[in-house]
Amino acid sequence: MIVLFWNIRGVGNKPTQSMEKVDVVAIVEPKIQFSKAARIMRRLGMESVCSNGGENGDRIWVFWKSSCQVRVVKEHVQYVSLECTLHGSHVFMLTFVHAFCMSGEQRQLWTDLLGDVHNSNLPWAIGGDFNAILDPSEKVGGREACSASFEESGNFVNAAGLVDGGFLVNSFTWSNNQCGGGKVVARLDCYFFNGAWTDLFMGDRNTKFFHSMVKVRKLRRGVEKIKDEQGSWLSDPQDISDETVRYLSNMFASQNCQQDEDLLMYIPSLVTVVENEKLMALPSMEEVRAVVFDLSTDSAPGPDGFIGYFLRAARTS
Repeated sequence: MIVLFWNIRGVGNKPTQSMEKVDVVAIVEPKIQFSKAARIMRRLGMESVCSNGGENGDRIWVFWKSSCQVRVVKEHVQYVSLECTLHGSHVFMLTFVHAFCMSGEQRQLWTDLLGDVHNSNLPWAIGGDFNAILDPSEKVGGREACSASFEESGNFVNAAGLVDGGFLVNSFTWSNNQCGGGKVVARLDCYFFNGAWTDLFMGDRNTKFFHSMVKVRKLRRGVEKIKDEQGSWLSDPQDISDETVRYLSNMFASQNCQQDEDLLMYIPSLVTVVENEKLMALPSMEEVRAVVFDLSTDSAPGPDGFIGYFLRAARTS
């Protein structure tokens, strides 16, 4: 069985085609009414569809072929769970997630998912867009990741007895589409499996691999020792912290820098004085408001850590 999760961000603007080799496909953020799902289903070559909220489901749509024996177990505001039967004998669970961004809503997601997993002994795969990271290393750029957020997601994974399915190519699944120092990337999309799943589908070799990944993830959470500039090993946490600060401070500190003003005459002027004044001018409040209200209310946080919903609410309050 081949399963696909697709964060399409607007099915009306994306080309869809028949997926002959795919048995189950979940689409999130379709951004069109569910009444049009049947048309998308036919274009994908699928024969059944459900959503995260019946006819009002607008966040998660799941399509599957008639060759798959599927029973919809739960339609949650943040996920859809299916019970699937493979070859008439193997029964397992599939859950497709599209999490909200607010911490309280994510906390409810972890609670509800954990209750579902604990009430079943079936093989289970849970995947999708969690809008959260499990480890600080899964985000680069922007504001420092909130420790409470990834601790809560990590606690859910551990309490549910899940292992991270890892990735094949790029570890980062989301970007703010910026360049240079303003660029932020993060791994928000993941797939997790319980022990029964790895035993059924992965075999002994891959089961050992996944457990090894968990061990490596735990080791990555901290630095046990580092070597200082004299070549001595430091293992005390405070010594490691002090040496890290010293090393990075020296690395990025300016030393004996001189600026030659005469070099500026060789740089061509490509912007007129009027154009430069426009570029340097502060945006008007009308322009700021237009940009803020054009933001998606339920998207991943930007470099400042705030989502569109918060900015809109703050602007109108």
